[in-house]
Amino acid sequence: MENSWQPYLKSADDVWSQKTDRAERRRAQNRLAQRAQRARKVHKQAVQQCRQHSQESSSSASANTNGQQMDIVKTHAKDNKSTNQKIPSPATDAHFLILPAFRTYEAFDCIYSILKLECSYTVAIHVPQSIQAPNPLKPIWEQLNIPHMMFIDLLPWPSLRRNLILANGIMDDHGFMTDMNSDKLRVWGTTPWDPMGWEVSEEFLNKWWFLLDENILRVTNFWRRQRKESELTFPEHSLTGQKMRVS
Repeated sequence: MENSWQPYLKSADDVWSQKTDRAERRRAQNRLAQRAQRARKVHKQAVQQCRQHSQESSSSASANTNGQQMDIVKTHAKDNKSTNQKIPSPATDAHFLILPAFRTYEAFDCIYSILKLECSYTVAIHVPQSIQAPNPLKPIWEQLNIPHMMFIDLLPWPSLRRNLILANGIMDDHGFMTDMNSDKLRVWGTTPWDPMGWEVSEEFLNKWWFLLDENILRVTNFWRRQRKESELTFPEHSLTGQKMRVS
């Protein structure tokens, strides 16, 4: 069975290559084809939504390009455009159904626009309480009630945002921001707020394992499998109960 179908499998009944009855095989293939078609339609709508958000807030965001927080979403943009670097693909299968990858800074820039954030490097509440945002970006209780650094709001994982806010004062915020603005985080596809499109590097996992959860690792390993790379695991010392728990 080709890798192109893997993202659309929901149960063993969808694995048509293991079915001997031709009618059952055809029904399973039709289900997968319909899911793929719906996924492409959703991605197209997401791209349009992201562009609309970016256009609506471009004037206000461009006036606030200074400061350490905005470095996350703007650094290297000029260099990447001038060198016209080819965007990498995570897939080794040429038929794998995936849209071109966003650059990480572009993804953060889009999230910045959607949340209508203002450039700030102070500890405060940054996301408007009445913001209309995709589910993964909707502010959790901690974001609306506990002052924190703005870079936390850019992350597409609610669990990671919660852990970072709760870890205020006991971790290296500057080091985390630096790693956000590097190749230690990658986003694939054109829906930057979807956690299913993100992966973390082995270096990022080994450094910030106590902030991450199993879902982040699971999705990371999905993308690594597309490149035929070995799966990552949490460091051995993270299995001793020291890992932060998300309620």
